[in-house]
Amino acid sequence: MGACDLTLATAVAGLAAAHALMFLDGLLPSSAGARWEAAVPGLHWRTRPVRPHAECPCGASLRDPQKAEGEHTPGEEPSHETMAVHGPSDEWRRKADAKRPAGTWRAHV
Repeated sequence: MGACDLTLATAVAGLAAAHALMFLDGLLPSSAGARWEAAVPGLHWRTRPVRPHAECPCGASLRDPQKAEGEHTPGEEPSHETMAVHGPSDEWRRKADAKRPAGTWRAHV
């Protein structure tokens, strides 16, 4: 796996996690009804709308876009904070012995 592949995979995973948390908090993520495209090495992002296709057998184009049968739609319930009961850890944290070399970075997903 190349450096660009790893960078893109990390960026997409982080973005997907953020959108999932928005959904769990009862908010409509900006990814709803859209396809996000990213290209490396510049990480150029582009959003394209995704609309239900009239000839698709799933019938999505015939349904009310606000409420799909059997699905939870953000906005039905009041918002709640997914991490409201969590705070900083009280446990001892290990300290780094040396600084990272210049040009390196870490991603936490």
